Amino acid sequence: MPVEGTAKYRLLPEWARALGLSGFFIHRGPSMEPTIRAGQRLYVRPAVRDIRPGDVVAYAEKGGTGIVVHRLVSIGSQGLTTRGDNNLHFDSPVPAEHVLGRVEFLESNGRIKPVRGGCRGLWAARYGWATRRFASWVCMALRPFYRGLRGSRLVRRALVRLCRSDLLTVELVTPKGTVVKTSFKGHTVACWWPAEERFWCKRPFDLVLVAGRDMLGERFGAAYSASVPPSGGEQRL
Repeated sequence: MPVEGTAKYRLLPEWARALGLSGFFIHRGPSMEPTIRAGQRLYVRPAVRDIRPGDVVAYAEKGGTGIVVHRLVSIGSQGLTTRGDNNLHFDSPVPAEHVLGRVEFLESNGRIKPVRGGCRGLWAARYGWATRRFASWVCMALRPFYRGLRGSRLVRRALVRLCRSDLLTVELVTPKGTVVKTSFKGHTVACWWPAEERFWCKRPFDLVLVAGRDMLGERFGAAYSASVPPSGGEQRL
């Protein structure tokens, strides 16, 4: 989606025009959370020459297939180094000519908020990256223990008693086939595609739902209990 254009300029609010902003678009994807979330409108100052590390920039992907919004980390001879606030790794160098502009404001629920950039933005992002890195190390260290919990029927039975009243499973027939979904307090936590023999479950609900064939069948009906894959089935976490 192009950032600049006459049609978009006419849609810009007066305050954005007064500040010299001439482009906006709707952000998609989780790579910049929690700074920017999917569905928020981003306002861009195009063709800026004073961008600095810490600024959030919008740049065109190779081949012009889309727009990426990530934080600028450094500027080098090979291009710009960027990274999403929610990503564990840096992006490939971005040529300077691919940069469309600097993201300066976002709109969320009708409220306009400035996007933090510069040194303050970079330090905040570095803190987030360090926190996520540490969390990933903790998850790796606890993985054997978590696998042990998944193999314990006693743990699963105890968790079922705690959360089964808030679990709801429905079977949906779509043009692409049947999908069985389980939700917890209105949020989808598991999906099962019988035709593809594929099962996805959000942690920690896999402690309950992966082995929940005999425990959930009575409450949620035979459709789900018949669809839950065996313990050796494919699972994406």
